[in-house]
Amino acid sequence: MEIHATQPKKDNGELSNMENVETVILQFFKKFTDSVSTDLQFVIDDISDEDTAVVGVTWHLEWKGKNFPFSKGCSFYRLEVVKGQRQIM
Repeated sequence: MEIHATQPKKDNGELSNMENVETVILQFFKKFTDSVSTDLQFVIDDISDEDTAVVGVTWHLEWKGKNFPFSKGCSFYRLEVVKGQRQIM
């Protein structure tokens, strides 16, 4: 699975919509996956969309296209704007 992420939109330093939150999280996962073997893939199963300042993500790992045993996970991220940049806290 490839993870596609685009640059967040400018919005006066505030997280204004879920699209921006998802973009920040996808950029984080892309940075991680770019640092490991291309045979190991992070697959994002679901991303919550209730709040633009916090997000929950369920995911699993695949190795060469097959589910990697015992690799399901759930992550929680809090996002804040620091010096005009969105950051995962």
